[in-house]
Amino acid sequence: GFYATLDPPILLPEQEDDQRATAEEDVLNVYQKKWISAVLSNPNSKGRNKIKVLVPDSKGETTFVTRYIYPQNPPPNCKTEQQVVRFVSLLPFEEDTNDDGDKVEIWFNSHEFLSTLKADWEEHAILLANYFLKLQPARRTFVALGTAMPDGHVAYVLTEDKEGEWTVWNPCSGK
Repeated sequence: GFYATLDPPILLPEQEDDQRATAEEDVLNVYQKKWISAVLSNPNSKGRNKIKVLVPDSKGETTFVTRYIYPQNPPPNCKTEQQVVRFVSLLPFEEDTNDDGDKVEIWFNSHEFLSTLKADWEEHAILLANYFLKLQPARRTFVALGTAMPDGHVAYVLTEDKEGEWTVWNPCSGK
């Protein structure tokens, strides 16, 4: 393989506010903007300015990211954690693109994902997290968004066991 870095690193442009219409109530939008400002003004959050609270949905509006996470029944033949991990990893992976083939960001809910079988990192991670929440409701389960080499923008599932040990799940590879 080949690995290269740039010195000095290239700075990314400032992230702009998403100006799309939202499906959320005005009072919630005001609250989320205040919350993001408070988090970013905290000295401990320096360099952690990529916080997603609202994400673009399939209708072209923005929706709170937490609305996608809920306990969901896995398929009848998936009774164990390993079976749901394998099931989700076998679902097709497809980057979000528009009609011209340009990459866009659209979040499908689990029903839309399973109906269309079109999904990228976020949908795979959300579906896996939802299945985990149904199989083991008491276990702490999170979807983590980030950047990984060589995949770029990714979404993983984090789970905490009874001893406080964390596991990072790649929903697309099943590892």
